[in-house]
Amino acid sequence: MKNLKKTLTILLLALLFGGIEAYAQNTAAPYLSRATTASGEGYGGAYTALANDASATYWNPAGLAGVTSYSFTGMYSAGLAYDRVFNTASLAYNLGEAGVIGIGFINAGVNDIMGYDEGNNQTGTFNNVNMAIGASYAFSISEALSVGVTGKYLSQDLDVVKDEGYAMDLGVKFTQEQFMVGATYQNLLGELGPDKLPHVLRAGLGLMPIPGLTAAVDLEVDDLSSDQYNAYLRFGAGYDIQVTEEFSIGVRSGMKDTELNFGGNIGFSAEPINFSIDYAYAKEPNFFGASHRIGLSINGL
Repeated sequence: MKNLKKTLTILLLALLFGGIEAYAQNTAAPYLSRATTASGEGYGGAYTALANDASATYWNPAGLAGVTSYSFTGMYSAGLAYDRVFNTASLAYNLGEAGVIGIGFINAGVNDIMGYDEGNNQTGTFNNVNMAIGASYAFSISEALSVGVTGKYLSQDLDVVKDEGYAMDLGVKFTQEQFMVGATYQNLLGELGPDKLPHVLRAGLGLMPIPGLTAAVDLEVDDLSSDQYNAYLRFGAGYDIQVTEEFSIGVRSGMKDTELNFGGNIGFSAEPINFSIDYAYAKEPNFFGASHRIGLSINGL
């Protein structure tokens, strides 16, 4: 196990900060770049440094090291335009000195697409179904520094066209009291059918200057696998109020792709679990409009 941890540490740090050779430009599996939790969406996607529960399987696998017992997160998307679907779930478990393992699931697609034959006659409807399953592992190098990796299996079913693929995410996170910094490189060696997946690099900062207040900023560079990449800054802030020992409420807001997101949560704590219901109102670019994210998280204390 020690040799495995040493090998992973060297690989992760070298790839994250040493640079990775790029592939050709593409836009395969765009759903992999979407926020997988209502809490992260409420922060405008500025969540790379903040994720410390099961959702870190997507945001930054190194954040899984923050799971002290077990963790579950799930999200349902409501009101997506054009019959789109986007739902997620993740689970993590602390193995003690051996580290933390996790699994994440994404279901995305479009329902009720009308099909046509060569004569332009309707042939009925079909669904575009996309799925991603990720297995993650994270461990702490020190009290402040952790690293993680996620291996992903991808499938795409567009009626008569079916593809499968694989990818890997790498992450690192540093936490010092009320300050956090994290980075993740997504879709390394990624392929889906004949297409290469675009590489995505995210680096984030998180700060908790006073009790209850959290601020975060992310820099995301997408499609690093081409020379036509784009860079985005995302900002978010949230404030949580501990109403009683068992009950808390929170609000959050963030800027993502020039659109303002906002949301909140209601939390309940009772030994040995913490239970939270999250909500986010998310605006999407172009003509997709606004939609709602409803999340659930359960964490062992």
